[in-house]
Amino acid sequence: MSQAQPKMQPIPGADPAQVDSKHYQVVLENEKIRVLRINYGAGERSVMHGHPASLALLATDAQIRFTYPDGRLEEINAKAGEALWAEAGDHLPENLGSAPLEVTLVELKTPASLGERILDERGKITAMRVIPGAEGQSPKVEVSFQAGGQILGIEATDIGTYSAVTRSDGLLYGEGQGIITTKDGETAIWKGNGVGRPTGRGSAVSWRGAVYYQSSSERLQRLNGVAGIFEHEADENGNTHGKVYEWK
Repeated sequence: MSQAQPKMQPIPGADPAQVDSKHYQVVLENEKIRVLRINYGAGERSVMHGHPASLALLATDAQIRFTYPDGRLEEINAKAGEALWAEAGDHLPENLGSAPLEVTLVELKTPASLGERILDERGKITAMRVIPGAEGQSPKVEVSFQAGGQILGIEATDIGTYSAVTRSDGLLYGEGQGIITTKDGETAIWKGNGVGRPTGRGSAVSWRGAVYYQSSSERLQRLNGVAGIFEHEADENGNTHGKVYEWK
């Protein structure tokens, strides 16, 4: 049974985290970006609000209708794992789907460009297992790896685990987390998500996505203000090569 929706009044340029905190939560913010976690129930809608130029990373399939300040309507249909670019502007979104909608939105405060490489590591996949999916959903493959290299020029090891699900178009959507430890015992926790493309060579996959860090270490604290863009290559023999660039 559908619920009655409150009457929405346009508020051009309004901050969604302020005018619609039910659907928009800030999970990271610095002078360069703001990251929003977006959650809509089936059939739910927002109020008119604005975003700067942004990158949307879809955690679920999406069927969204946008109403713009001039009355124009636009419908977007996309699959979980897709990355969508949006220029700055105002809109009123509505989830037309019959399932919840989950999105990570990275808002840019400055023009985007890739900065210095902050991580370079090589390693090995240490474990893989299949996790049954919920009814009607594909199973997930959970992958663990261990790698060594440098982060911010400091030698360190990285232990991580990510889960991946195959989409209908053959690409993969993955979410992962891990911990980086320097030789001096300093640590940084990371979380990331991205899209993987099978290379056609056995189980080899080429990943691209975004990663965020948290650390209380003095030498690694700079990571707290970084949004990273990663490349992660896993070959058919389980060898891995990861790189992370600062998103300026």
